[in-house]
Amino acid sequence: MHIEPETLRRALAGLSHDASEFGVNRVVELGGHSRPTPLEFLRLVMEGQPAVFRAPPQSSTTDFEGRQMDSSNPTTWPAFWRWTNKDYLKRAMNGRNITVAVTPNGLADAVFSCSNIGELFCLPHEESMPFDEFLEEVESDARNPGDNEVPVSSGAVESFRDSVYYYQSQNNNMRDGDMTPLFSDVPPDIGFCTEALGHPPDAINFWLGSHRAFTSCHKDHYENLYVVISGTKTFTLIPPTSTWALKERTYSMAKWVRQKSAPPAHQWSWSLEPVMDDASGELFQTRWFSEEPDSDAVRKRLMPDQSTKCADDEEDDGLAAHQISVTLRRGDMLYLPALWGHQVAQTPDDDCSGVHVDDAPWLKGAIAVNYWYDMSYGRAFSYHTFARRIAATAGIMEKES
Repeated sequence: MHIEPETLRRALAGLSHDASEFGVNRVVELGGHSRPTPLEFLRLVMEGQPAVFRAPPQSSTTDFEGRQMDSSNPTTWPAFWRWTNKDYLKRAMNGRNITVAVTPNGLADAVFSCSNIGELFCLPHEESMPFDEFLEEVESDARNPGDNEVPVSSGAVESFRDSVYYYQSQNNNMRDGDMTPLFSDVPPDIGFCTEALGHPPDAINFWLGSHRAFTSCHKDHYENLYVVISGTKTFTLIPPTSTWALKERTYSMAKWVRQKSAPPAHQWSWSLEPVMDDASGELFQTRWFSEEPDSDAVRKRLMPDQSTKCADDEEDDGLAAHQISVTLRRGDMLYLPALWGHQVAQTPDDDCSGVHVDDAPWLKGAIAVNYWYDMSYGRAFSYHTFARRIAATAGIMEKES
């Protein structure tokens, strides 16, 4: 029996609509000192329900030393009070070199449309540099808040002259990598999550950057607990019932390469080099979303009977039913379920007055820590894979080889 692609496309749009109607596309919020028990958290995981645990009211730092660390309450973590202090971070890292992601546009691990090549999935240039030097680069960006408000994702590579620095190695850097000197300032796990899932986190990662560093839309095969230590992080979340509309496809991989021009200019110049598989001699390839969540193409797929955006009321154009914007502030914790699409923007704190006991210099940067727990490849993963296969059959996304 033959089924028309348009019938499949409308069936997928119906899946997204039904999920929205039944409350899948929402975020649970707990404020104050409310935290889930392991059983309550396990229910969130089983339902694939994002949740934000807001920071409780913060007391003065004068009574911080000696307090017991509660993994469910980031305001009790030493990191919460120490990491906004630039001098403390420098002392703790003690001149240590770290590997930093550097790009010309603030988009590490993202699709870039080259004017003379086409679309490539671009890895960042990686540079080993002293931690102190990295802090200065981040703060230099923070002093220019108007720069690069929106990342440039297409154009001529040779036109770039700027550099955006972001620490985002995602390799368990708190326990086994560059940031181990800071590991004692955070808990080794999130207690209610470890007890609920029955195993410790696979990785714990430190993140630091300015407002110029962005994370492009993607999904992870991890249950993610994400904690903001300073600044703000704004997540745009897309449920697994709607990520099919982001038109996943296969990209050849390239890597940003940075070189300094000869004197007297001493400017940075950028190029892209292909990432090759030494064994086969072919280009490495990866799967990634090809369209942004707020694009017209995504809107038309999710709402086939509403072809244009409502210009008079942007908040009521229907797309909000299929994606959620969540802003995390200092001390907030987000539970981001596995397979949810997400893109992230960030801003540093404008002022940390009252954060320190003394007048220590505060760091102008957005800092976060996340805990990745391995997901269960059960029913939810099977349903998600089925929806992707239907989308590929309907011609929405590229079939996997």
